[in-house]
Amino acid sequence: MYKEKKKILLLFRNKTKFFSFFFMIVCLCFLIFVKTHQVDGHSMQPTLTNGDRILVLKGKKMTSHDLITFNPKDDPRKIYVKRVIGVPGNEIRIDEKRLTIVTTSNQDEKKKPLFDGDLASGITEVSVTKEVSRLLEHMTTIPEDKYFVLGDNRNDSRDSRQLGLIDRSQIEGIVVYRYYPISKMGFLNE
Repeated sequence: MYKEKKKILLLFRNKTKFFSFFFMIVCLCFLIFVKTHQVDGHSMQPTLTNGDRILVLKGKKMTSHDLITFNPKDDPRKIYVKRVIGVPGNEIRIDEKRLTIVTTSNQDEKKKPLFDGDLASGITEVSVTKEVSRLLEHMTTIPEDKYFVLGDNRNDSRDSRQLGLIDRSQIEGIVVYRYYPISKMGFLNE
């Protein structure tokens, strides 16, 4: 009887060690590859609303229409959430303060949301500031490691129209999941 209890106790200790180790590995991976944020503002409505809580996956390759988080150069302590519209290699044309972005691929374009300024053919047209227009005037394509991002609520968003192209080094990751409010909980970027 004593040996049997000792065996059970030893087995329980081993399983506890295993699950503790497994839990620590999962927590470590979460800390390294995932970040949490609370949405501040209305620039991503209706997709995300003020106060929504999101999970951001770091290190994943971005594609057109992904939701991302990044630090603006003029205030690196802030975190912005925006939608990728232009990716490296996309054709761009600037006519005074009117920017046209032509995506290189129309794959899944029917599944992607269309917003003001988006044309069904994979072309997006937006007005940009004079400063951004000057920065882009000699470019014909979006350079490597640069991205053009917009808020879904175009009327209430500070994005690439004012900030210019976003550098890859500014980007924290891709928004993959909303975990609060519970009524809207679920995966994003599908």
